[in-house]
Amino acid sequence: MRKFMIAAAMMATTAGLAATPANAEEFQASKVITEFNEDILFATLRRMGATWEPAKNDFGDYLITFPNGLRATLRFTACSDSTGICKGTSISARFGKPTGMSEAEIKQRTIDFNAKWSAGKSYQMTDGRPVVQAYMIVDGGITMENYRVQLQVYSDMLKKMNDELYGK
Repeated sequence: MRKFMIAAAMMATTAGLAATPANAEEFQASKVITEFNEDILFATLRRMGATWEPAKNDFGDYLITFPNGLRATLRFTACSDSTGICKGTSISARFGKPTGMSEAEIKQRTIDFNAKWSAGKSYQMTDGRPVVQAYMIVDGGITMENYRVQLQVYSDMLKKMNDELYGK
């Protein structure tokens, strides 16, 4: 009986952590957004089934885990010094160097990725690790659905690069 009570308490605690705060922004597909902020981001990620946590840096970044299990770092950009309003979202993911793959092979796969897929730009860091990056802007306003789709397409690009580097 005691084990059951502990398990029930753990489940209740876990459920509470996963719950959406009462004052959280709700995802509204047709809502036009004119700035990027945490409320918009979190509502969009919840809709996607993605999770997030603050990155361990001093830039206010978020570490996003997409439903496909791949992760990326997201940062708001093009932010006004006077208002704090941000018009850009930059997102990037670094991949480890595949075992047994030469620098030349990684470079060629990065080139091939860019030739096939334009939704995410890939390049190599100085240490040879591949990166996939995307940038989204809100100038003039976009819908929350458009933001969700752009993040989903980026997640799909991560999967394509992952498959390119490590196989399916």
